[in-house]
Amino acid sequence: MKLSIFLIALLAVVSTAHGQTKTVNDNDPSVVYSQGNAAYGAPIVNWFYYNTGNPEDIAGNEHSGDFQRTSGPNFQGGSVAVTFNGTAVNWIGKVGPNYGQASVSVDGVAQRTVDLYNPTEIAQHVNYSISGLTSGAHVLSISNLASKNAASSGYWQTVDAFHETGTSLPQSAGTVAGYKNPALEFGGSGWQCGSNLVDISGGHCWTLAADASLSWVFTGNLIEVFGRPDLENGYMKVYVDGSLLSTVDLHFGNIDDDSLNSVMLFAKRVPSGTHKIELVATGTHDSAATNSFIQIDEFAAFTDSGASGGGTPPLPVTYYFVDPGNLAWDAGWFNNSQWGDGPDIRTWTYASGNQNQQFVFTAEGQLQPAGTNQYLSDNAGVLIGGSAADTFTITEEGADEVTVKDNVTGLYVTAAGQGSPLHFSTSPYLWIFHH
Repeated sequence: MKLSIFLIALLAVVSTAHGQTKTVNDNDPSVVYSQGNAAYGAPIVNWFYYNTGNPEDIAGNEHSGDFQRTSGPNFQGGSVAVTFNGTAVNWIGKVGPNYGQASVSVDGVAQRTVDLYNPTEIAQHVNYSISGLTSGAHVLSISNLASKNAASSGYWQTVDAFHETGTSLPQSAGTVAGYKNPALEFGGSGWQCGSNLVDISGGHCWTLAADASLSWVFTGNLIEVFGRPDLENGYMKVYVDGSLLSTVDLHFGNIDDDSLNSVMLFAKRVPSGTHKIELVATGTHDSAATNSFIQIDEFAAFTDSGASGGGTPPLPVTYYFVDPGNLAWDAGWFNNSQWGDGPDIRTWTYASGNQNQQFVFTAEGQLQPAGTNQYLSDNAGVLIGGSAADTFTITEEGADEVTVKDNVTGLYVTAAGQGSPLHFSTSPYLWIFHH
């Protein structure tokens, strides 16, 4: 049940002898962070977003997380996955006296455990580096571990940026099948599905029945599976084109609090072409797990040539976002009360041809009203300059509905009524759209 968070940034590009190395900021839409949950009281945070302008951080911001998120013995650490098309990637973060250990994998293959303890803090540190990859789509995954150097006082990890030799691949550059996608094929028994705002696709499906399966046909060179690891989870077999590739233990942590969502559970490079991936619940679990669930959120596939369809539509498609009460997003407000090209956005009665109600997605994924020269932000719905604006992704698009997610906060937009400010909802909201 999840809707997740992806994040954006401007890319600094430097020429190298082996192509172009890009600095991809920590809030780029190609970077997918695990998300916490508020189902059991206070919100659980896997990653804290620090946007302080501190010059020690690239672009003045970073994502940091502490595996031991309580003062007690409960461990449920965060993870992050970054997808790119290229041959090399560096994880830029920090080391310090309160930093722990993290596991690193590339294309689903474990690489090493890195120990980020250092007696003094060092920013913009290369925490992990890999090069010489086959040119094409790859994914680097980092997981915060419940282990640390004996001298360390904590379990912190920081994602400041990534140096990539190649180009970043946000999910909008791939083909995505979320939990409600009609192309998914369910087999066996026990499947249930539900919405959750911290899932990438807006929700997830789960079962504990042995031999229950979930399949999807895709075209690409890299396949990724996202879902929710937890204490109550068991083993999952992964088949591609009928061949067993892996048996994945989805048990994680020592507390059943559903605090890890939007986690990459599996990744694999495959030959070019069309393939079928099948996930099968075994109905068994390891000795430390409490049950045998598998919980699946989303599939994502990428080609070595770049985009394979899906995600945010290209320009020049124009959208009107209109709720069931015929109220549209309208950027024609000024000082909360007057019409004009001003720094505010409200809902108003839908009127075809009204430029202030026409929105397009820029190449960077920002939402721009045709009637202004600014971009939508999550700051109370105001319009701000493009360099600091948020990016957005269309996560579901049907015959007459579209769900739009803010990639910085992971929240969804909803109208509060005619003439009242646009605000961000804590649950998904479907909008009628017109091209």
